Amino acid sequence: MLVAFGINLLSVAHAVPQKNIMLRVVLITPACTINQGQMITVEFGDNLNADKVDGQNYLQDIDFKLKCPGTVAPSVVTLTLAGAVSPFDITALDTNMPGLGIRMLLDGVPLEINKSVPIDIGHLPRLQAVPVQRHGAILAKGKIRASATLRAVYL
Repeated sequence: MLVAFGINLLSVAHAVPQKNIMLRVVLITPACTINQGQMITVEFGDNLNADKVDGQNYLQDIDFKLKCPGTVAPSVVTLTLAGAVSPFDITALDTNMPGLGIRMLLDGVPLEINKSVPIDIGHLPRLQAVPVQRHGAILAKGKIRASATLRAVYL
């Protein structure tokens, strides 16, 4: 953020000319920290039934803590989940398994991957993940992997 402003210094004496000073100030805000920088892992278990992957079954809460030094509630913070987007659902992370994605929800509403959304730092939203499959997909057996980066930036 770059802020520029001018200051006029006026003298009370009649013979002193007016002076203009131009100041340029760069404000640097400290970064927000999520979970003290530790990895967040979401486990869906070892027994997912492909016939029950419907965007509702296997829903998992993602607990996270957010610290943004220098902010005071209610401060506006933007939250972004950055990652590879599923080819069939813009609110799902792509996985290593064709036809399967991990849909992300913020307060129960699908969260578009790579899109910043404002949140209130005083009332953190509920973040959730749930497996979804492309219509007509035949899912293979195997371990599911997906990754993303959760970013928080305050304005």
